[in-house]
Amino acid sequence: MQVKKFLAPSLAQALAQVKEDLGEEAVILHSRQVRGQGLLGWLRPPQYEVIAAKERQSPPPKPKAKPKVPEKQANPEPLAALEEEYQKLGKLVEELKTQLPQAPFTGHRLEVYEALIAAGYEAALAEKLLTACGEQETLELIWQALEKELAKGLKSASLPFPEEEPVVLALIGPTGVGKTTTIAKLAALYSLKHGYKVGLATVDTYRIGAVEQLRTYAEILDVPLEVALSTTELKEALRRLRESCEVIFLDTAGRSQQNHMQLGELKSYLQAAEPDHVALVLSGTLNSQGARQVLASFGQLGIDSLIVSKTDEVASFGPVASVLLERELSISCLTCGQAVPDDLQLPDRDELVNLCLRGVRR
Repeated sequence: MQVKKFLAPSLAQALAQVKEDLGEEAVILHSRQVRGQGLLGWLRPPQYEVIAAKERQSPPPKPKAKPKVPEKQANPEPLAALEEEYQKLGKLVEELKTQLPQAPFTGHRLEVYEALIAAGYEAALAEKLLTACGEQETLELIWQALEKELAKGLKSASLPFPEEEPVVLALIGPTGVGKTTTIAKLAALYSLKHGYKVGLATVDTYRIGAVEQLRTYAEILDVPLEVALSTTELKEALRRLRESCEVIFLDTAGRSQQNHMQLGELKSYLQAAEPDHVALVLSGTLNSQGARQVLASFGQLGIDSLIVSKTDEVASFGPVASVLLERELSISCLTCGQAVPDDLQLPDRDELVNLCLRGVRR
């Protein structure tokens, strides 16, 4: 049996090498995505490694030679040992064939599957999406089917607008995700574009300069700002703002998803504020594991929608999209920069699909 290893930039190219070198009868023993060793290896794009094998063809019969008188009898023991080792190797190969994963798709679906994996989508989700797409005649039809499948799992949410009573919108999230800047963008949207009387409140007195940053935005927008140091002060601050404002935005201190004590304190502030809408600000730069941790921790506080920030800083949205599609969470806003109020988007479902395919469809 002939066993060889092939390396290529994509799985399709590696399989093509197998076919060219070993022929149609080759059997795929193993395939995986690998990187080179050292720092330079991790900086280069990953490659696909495929191990394949095929049975050696029996050589053509040799022409009969004239009989010769053997000088010495051959020892049959080494040949018997070699034959035994060959049989063991054959059994091992058969076992590996049943244990190692095979590529889940062929043709156009394999091409799109590889693109999703390269963009950070989890393999299970990519396989689920493309299985639902079904067989299609062309690559373009596969992309169209994928867009429809993504649209089924994505939800856009609308932020509340005041009717008879003022509304309170609270933003929560980890440190450094852009909550304060996002509040300034939303305050500008509600006051400048929609003409509502807006007020700001903050309990973020932990971060140096946080209050001053929000105070600067309040002065630019000409809206009132209340600073609270306790739940009692927060209730009183919101009472004063409700007397003159139609929409009130509550800024909260960034909290680590690992710190249960801080999350408990944040929960007490939310209970005191009794907001009409709680939006979790989630950074689009997270990997899948980080996004799951944030959602698991802050989800216990009660979330009405997600605001995905820093979408301008990611080449592909696959890791976060994998978690959002898994959890079927609603997205109310996208932020894509520091400019107030321009870098804020209230996306519809088609815009969310385009974001999820960023870095996938080239």
